Amino acid sequence: KKLDLLPKDKANGHILVIDVGASNIDMSLLQDRQEEEPEVMFHSTCANMGGNALQTALVNILLRDFYGPEMTVSTMSDGMALQRLYDAAEGAVMELSSKIRSEIKIPFLSMDIATKQPKHLETGVG
Repeated sequence: KKLDLLPKDKANGHILVIDVGASNIDMSLLQDRQEEEPEVMFHSTCANMGGNALQTALVNILLRDFYGPEMTVSTMSDGMALQRLYDAAEGAVMELSSKIRSEIKIPFLSMDIATKQPKHLETGVG
């Protein structure tokens, strides 16, 4: 049975399907044939570019934005803060599969040395 996933005025044409797995991204270009099953026009798999790579890239962006341009996953020494960033990035990547934007909020991620006050991460990705 054909699923009506596209609005009627947009249903005639091509459909790009992107499946982000843990370690791969699969892309398929389909030709919508109205009453029949869509025909696969093109398929490609990008190895080593799945959700794990996206998650690490997002953690690196969060680290640089929060701590400064020199900070990356490989230079971060606070293991607990890094794990909290990975958990938040994993949640954001999963949420972005069904939404346009995801908010990341991590309270008490670090301490401001000068003011001795906690620092909280609040940002959005999308």
